[in-house]
Amino acid sequence: MFFAGHGSTDAEAKSGRIHLNQTDTLTIAQLKNALKAAIARGLNLVIFNSCEGLELARELGSLQIPQMIVMREPVPDFVAQEFLKHFLEAFAYGESFYLAVREAQDKLQGLENEFPCASWLPVICQNPAAEPLVWPEERVSDRRPILPSRRILPLILKASLVITTLAIGIRSLGILQLGELAAFDLLMRSRPPEKTDPRILIVEVTEADVSAQPAKERAGASLSDKALAQTVKKLERFNPRVIGLDIYRENPTKPEYADLAKTMQTSDHFIAICKASEEKTNPGVPPPPEVSSQIQRQGFSDVPNDPDNVIRRQILAMSGAPPCATDKSFSFRLASRYLKNQGIEPQLLIPENNWQFGKVVFKTIEQNIGGYTGIDNLGYQVLLNWRAADPVAQTVTLKEVLNGSLTAESVRDRIVIIGTTAESFHDYWSTPYSSQMWSHKQMPGVVVQAHMVSQILSAVLDNRPLLWVLPKWGENLWIWIWCVAGGVLAWQLRSRLRLLIALIGAISILYLVCLFLLIQGLWIPLFPSALVLLTGGATVATLTSSQSEE
Repeated sequence: MFFAGHGSTDAEAKSGRIHLNQTDTLTIAQLKNALKAAIARGLNLVIFNSCEGLELARELGSLQIPQMIVMREPVPDFVAQEFLKHFLEAFAYGESFYLAVREAQDKLQGLENEFPCASWLPVICQNPAAEPLVWPEERVSDRRPILPSRRILPLILKASLVITTLAIGIRSLGILQLGELAAFDLLMRSRPPEKTDPRILIVEVTEADVSAQPAKERAGASLSDKALAQTVKKLERFNPRVIGLDIYRENPTKPEYADLAKTMQTSDHFIAICKASEEKTNPGVPPPPEVSSQIQRQGFSDVPNDPDNVIRRQILAMSGAPPCATDKSFSFRLASRYLKNQGIEPQLLIPENNWQFGKVVFKTIEQNIGGYTGIDNLGYQVLLNWRAADPVAQTVTLKEVLNGSLTAESVRDRIVIIGTTAESFHDYWSTPYSSQMWSHKQMPGVVVQAHMVSQILSAVLDNRPLLWVLPKWGENLWIWIWCVAGGVLAWQLRSRLRLLIALIGAISILYLVCLFLLIQGLWIPLFPSALVLLTGGATVATLTSSQSEE
């Protein structure tokens, strides 16, 4: 039973009164029969949030009401309202009756500068034979009482710190690496489409192109001297800025194709490819003999593979070694030759060990960066920000080139990359776009090289963002924030179904935030964040449920 209003004490009659309005009052004697009936039906608590309630409590004592709260003296309305608010919040959220009153009295101490003795006014009047009063808990399987913030907030913080520390420790061991890389691939595939790069033209040697060439002329290669000579001649007629040959050629050009040999030997616009030796079982592939002495016109094809054999990084430069003595990658050579015409020369920044094109710095990655743990960061490697375009550049077949289907607009001032896409030559690689749910198609090597060239050109000329990551402390803070978010959701939501729906919604928000940041060039750890979000929510839900039962 609760009364909020005015109260007074009749000194002559030694009785308390409650005022219904300015003229009507009630005494306990007038309520006696009704109160007895209410007590018989389970009335346990009476609160008179009104002035001068001690006489009311004395009269009610004869009725053996278990617990009463009254105000000793006249009480300001604001003090009465604040007491009731703090008492009900603490009592309904799990505190015992006595502690709830004490907590509400403590809160009133903050008002005593304006209302002296405010915390002294509320008083408990109890029946000694009555059992301690508790808030009745609902016995529904999917609901539980909410604990007060002063108890649950430290619990959330402690649980989140433990879970975050555990996740960071597991992450540092590389256990979460594959999951984190898979989440990175999902984000890469989710980006909005981009336009094809207008500065690049891919000439692909298809399986049909290979079959169309006489086997004796090819001698086991994908492209014969005759076909290559004709292709280069037709391309040069339209003045490409640079031609890159993404096909290994270990044998010298036949004497009857002296013009091709001369072009390869002397042209500053022709870049050939080779492969560096990695170990005794992989001796590498030398450049074409015509450019073997021209290190500035050859580039290595090596790309770093991740633990799941997916390409997510790009090598700009590394120490050269026979048979591929060049220290620059194929994509580096093509891009730098293109940019040279615009007065942009690459330079190595010392001691940072970063390459710079114009105003853009390509930061070399470390062994433990982003989702990587202990990777081989040989040479000058950068994260590869794949161009979300299909295709990455305009593509023509060898047949179309030889048939004269090319136009000047499609070749002039472009980087032309010649490479094979014939499946019989197995120059295919796994990329973030190769592991889609309904497709496991790998990407031809010539297309991979086009993506790498496009990254350099787009960053320098179009201000397209390069990929980078937060410092470790920033990533750890990010993970902890999402762990706390899971704990707060578990605290606020009673229903397990609602909690599950909220966690799924939170993961969706996390995914969209990470996607937005990736588009801006920042790789944020999605997988560990989602993991601690779920774990934090489940842990706090379990802990609060067990403490509420206690």
